[in-house]
Amino acid sequence: MKPRRSSGFTLLELVATLVVATVLLGMCLPHLHGIFTHSADPVHRLEKTFKLQTVLENVVNDFESDEDLARVKSAIDAHTYPGDYTVVFNDYIAFDAANTEQADTGGQNRLLKVTLRNPSGEELTRLFAVD
Repeated sequence: MKPRRSSGFTLLELVATLVVATVLLGMCLPHLHGIFTHSADPVHRLEKTFKLQTVLENVVNDFESDEDLARVKSAIDAHTYPGDYTVVFNDYIAFDAANTEQADTGGQNRLLKVTLRNPSGEELTRLFAVD
């Protein structure tokens, strides 16, 4: 009578499989660690962008309430709007005949350019005009 071989895996086959799987996992783990630690970066960047947009919306709402460019300019200079942002540009501008932006030296102060930057380096620019 022939010896009957039972179905299944031997202990040696199971140990060899576990060793191979452990080595492969050890090689992949450093790459997976970077994926998991940086997976929240886009969400944080989006939050900063949203906060910057919220600041600029507050500026727009203040301007639309009374259309006083001088008050809006001074409020931005005083950093009265809550949020983490830097004022890149906040001054009166004018356009010449060639539609090139230049400083408003004529003193008309009818066009205010505001540029804000968040800590991620993203910038938003808005022009405020009065008739």
